[in-house]
Amino acid sequence: MCESGVKRCDARICADYCVMAVRRESSLQIISETFRDFTKHTSIHGLKYVCQKNLLLAERIFWAIATLVGIGLAVYMTTLFWGRYTSNPTRTTIKTLHAPTIAIPFPAVTLCNENVVIGSKVQEFIRSLKYDNNSESDLEDAFLELEAFTNPKKISWNEESMKQLNKVLNENNYDLAGTMAKVGQNCNELFVKCQWNFQNVNCTDLFLDSYTKSGMCCTFYGFGRNKNKQTFTDNYGTEGTLSVIVNPLIEPNKFTEGSRGLRVLLHNSLSYPDFRALKKIISTGTQTHLQIIGTRIMCSAEVARLSIEQRECVFPGEVRLKYFKTYTDANCLIERETDELMRICRCVPYYFHFSETDSVEDNEESCPSPCEDSLYEVKSTHVKLEKGDFYHIKEADNMEHLEEHTTHLKIYFVKFQKVLRRDLLFSTASLMASVGGIYSLFIGCSFLTICEIIYYCTLRLIVNKHLSGKYVDSKQ
Repeated sequence: MCESGVKRCDARICADYCVMAVRRESSLQIISETFRDFTKHTSIHGLKYVCQKNLLLAERIFWAIATLVGIGLAVYMTTLFWGRYTSNPTRTTIKTLHAPTIAIPFPAVTLCNENVVIGSKVQEFIRSLKYDNNSESDLEDAFLELEAFTNPKKISWNEESMKQLNKVLNENNYDLAGTMAKVGQNCNELFVKCQWNFQNVNCTDLFLDSYTKSGMCCTFYGFGRNKNKQTFTDNYGTEGTLSVIVNPLIEPNKFTEGSRGLRVLLHNSLSYPDFRALKKIISTGTQTHLQIIGTRIMCSAEVARLSIEQRECVFPGEVRLKYFKTYTDANCLIERETDELMRICRCVPYYFHFSETDSVEDNEESCPSPCEDSLYEVKSTHVKLEKGDFYHIKEADNMEHLEEHTTHLKIYFVKFQKVLRRDLLFSTASLMASVGGIYSLFIGCSFLTICEIIYYCTLRLIVNKHLSGKYVDSKQ
């Protein structure tokens, strides 16, 4: 071949050309022989039949197609498995159904009189105001417009009466929040007696006046009324935890439409009492028991190492709020609502007293759920109140002063709580085992197969090339 291809070359050039051709053919032969050696000894099923010389071409083609199909299916299954792992990498399992009550924070309890605006207090408030060019009856009718701020179903109002009411309140240095405090029932007027963890305590040490969409309310944050700290108790059952006697002012009047009773909101003590709170309307003149079944969600350290996008939840400190010290999804949604109202109306409702009325931000971010949270279920029972039901919490000399709407409310944990644990759907070990199982099923691969591929692509190829080089040099 050398002589016929380089007839016009001198002897030196012909010799160089021959050496290059031999070495090029030798390199291709080395790769071919190394690959054939690999297929002969590899643990990949079916591949060893592709290069066997004693098989017919049709047989070799069959095994080549079978091997390629197996590899394709293995890659496809791995892609599906990886997509599932990355899109939903966590799972929630039951850690225990018999956790003690101390494992779950006691919820905040918000009590609201359904009589948001009380007629007798409106009349008393009007008599304390200074006003001109208005009769007391006209001003009392103007107070009917307060329902626009307490009843979400009211979508229209008398504009002249609203202006009249606004003028009188401004002249007397009252804003809407101060007005609602005057015409609603505050905590001092609502509570008769309070008990926390079997101890009689001053109700003002437990409950704090608060504003909600339900009007003027009283919220229990635990002893000391610290709204930024969760409260725990190891007590459970009807005779423990929180027991209160209340005298809600229930009177027929023209200022409030709807039900008559006591609204109870149960919510996370770190959250604003809003639509996410559990709501119960209890009848007055009853003894009502609210049984709390708590669920605590906890996360493993592996979940915390995932990105927010992967776990779809946040841990404390990962998202900061403008108005609240602690992040909860309820607080986040309230902030979004506040900013939206400021952007559209340049004002906020009186019960969003925490907001800054001169601050407007366009915030399109979502409000992810907390990774670790406490959830509550409530079961309620009630019976008509009898005076004897107060023997353990109320002194005998006060029993004669019970009113028609006096209500005894007991809120307590059941004996056992539920704890859920959120961890990775696949650990590193199980992930490797699952992927290994896929490739073992379709093409018989294992960890040693990877070692074989690395060995034949590097060390075995270099050795064959080295041995072949010595052979070529010897022929020269």
